[in-house]
Amino acid sequence: MADINTEKIELRKQIISAANIYKHNLAGNVYLYVYGDTYFEVAYMTECFKHLTGVESSLRGNSFYDNAKNATLATNQIGFSSRHPLRTAKKKIQCLHQLPQLTKDLVCVVKDMHTITITYKLGITNLEFTVGLTENLTPAGDKVNDWLIPRTLRINDKAIDAATDADFVDFIFSKKATEAQYDTVCYAASDATLPECVKLLLTENLLSQFAIETGTLQPA
Repeated sequence: MADINTEKIELRKQIISAANIYKHNLAGNVYLYVYGDTYFEVAYMTECFKHLTGVESSLRGNSFYDNAKNATLATNQIGFSSRHPLRTAKKKIQCLHQLPQLTKDLVCVVKDMHTITITYKLGITNLEFTVGLTENLTPAGDKVNDWLIPRTLRINDKAIDAATDADFVDFIFSKKATEAQYDTVCYAASDATLPECVKLLLTENLLSQFAIETGTLQPA
């Protein structure tokens, strides 16, 4: 069995790799998840990355992410405890590499997902792993905006069984966080109809890709 220092060295490599995937695929973007006539927006904030790894660190969220992204994260900045065990962190970081799948494939929205410590009003799952979402708040508890942010990554946790309700998404759109409207289709169910409530959130160019009569996405 590998000793803890060897484990940390390998885990450090995996965290650095995951941070670069996060940087190039998620950070700086906002995603619009639409199911039925309902939608919500998710921003994969850089300060959330640390939570998703499942490790402990004395570094604050943004500093942990920056060090990982820049490959300056040290092994002594990675820790474990009974609440954040090594075996769980190893599994979470493997799934963290696959996190962009939740923005471009069919996913399920789970509602009021209960865990031992907290109930997440909304979560996103591909049935292999689940991201629990919370409001975007300041340290003082004030609401920043209507975006939701990822607060936990859970592995094979039977998220649908732990939720009061669940729905598959019809659409996922994306935009840069600095832009006012969504300009990219990331996922669209073949038989889904675009609801009126999201049309104002999309650019005119993106709206033009939908059939006027049915609101369904036109073939490319």
